[in-house]
Amino acid sequence: MLNDLALLKLVKPLTFNGRIKPIPLSEEDIPENSNVVISGWGLQVSNGPKLPVALQFVNVKSLSTDYYQKHIVPWNIIIWRQKDSILCLSHPVGEGSCQGDSGGPAVHNGRLVGFTGFVTEILTTCGSHRPDSYAKTSYHADWIKKNTL
Repeated sequence: MLNDLALLKLVKPLTFNGRIKPIPLSEEDIPENSNVVISGWGLQVSNGPKLPVALQFVNVKSLSTDYYQKHIVPWNIIIWRQKDSILCLSHPVGEGSCQGDSGGPAVHNGRLVGFTGFVTEILTTCGSHRPDSYAKTSYHADWIKKNTL
């Protein structure tokens, strides 16, 4: 679950237009309680019958590292060791990341701030009262730049 991201090299480059655009990476942490948009093509309910036809998105809020430490970390000391690499996002109950959303974006003010990492209760309930965890682009920015052209 830690450092849970990958880079893909495309066989041919994308053609950018009005619908296909690059997104800048955020190299700075975002403040607590910031508005963030997450999106993905994953299930809409845990172990749901099928994937959605349209891209799904929801507005969420960033949480502090202190909140994350108090409410999420106690069940997994390994995660706590790299808490600075994780962006914790609260979401409305019944919404949020689910199976199939892994690697999807978290965007704040037009910049990519995170990649979908893990949902603490994904095996039981997506969209539970627990926040979702994302890999922070600010933490991984040097690695991303070093490994891309």
